[in-house]
Amino acid sequence: MTETQQQAQPYDRQPEETEQAYQAFAIYRDMDPSQRSIDKAFDIDCQQKGKVKKGKQAYGHWTRWSSVHKWVARCRAYDAEAQKQARKQAQEERQAEIKKWLDEQFTISKAFQSYVRREIRNELERPDTRAIHEMRQLALVFDISGSWTKDILGVGDEEGT
Repeated sequence: MTETQQQAQPYDRQPEETEQAYQAFAIYRDMDPSQRSIDKAFDIDCQQKGKVKKGKQAYGHWTRWSSVHKWVARCRAYDAEAQKQARKQAQEERQAEIKKWLDEQFTISKAFQSYVRREIRNELERPDTRAIHEMRQLALVFDISGSWTKDILGVGDEEGT
C-alpha cells in the first residue's frame, strides 16, 4: 500500500467517484452538520454556479450520488475527525496555558528566593542589628517559596522531602 493510499480518508475523493460527484459531496460535507441536507447543498451549488434551480429539491443525480458514495457515513467520519482535531487543539491550547502559568509561578518563586537570600546576606553582615523575628519571617518565606518551586517542578512529593 502506498503512502497516499494509507492517508486516504472516507471524506476524501473515492477512487470510483467522479470529480463532479466529489465536488457535490464536498459542498455537502463542508456544511454545518446541523444544517446539512442534499437539497441545501444543491442550493449552494446552484448559487455558486449562478444556476437557476428547477423545483424545490435537488436533481436526482445528487440523491443517487449521496446513496452510491455513502455521503452520510463519510460525513460522520469527517465530523468525528473534525471533533478529534478540535479536542486536540483545545488540549494543546490548555497545555500552553498551563506552561505559561507554571513559568510565571516559577519566576515568582525564584524571585522570592532571591529576595530572601539577599535579605539574609544583609542581615548576616550586620549581626548586631539582626532581628530574630525578621530572620524567622525570611526563613518562612524561603521555605514556602522552596515548596512552591518543588510543587511547580513536581519534585519532592515523597514524605520528608
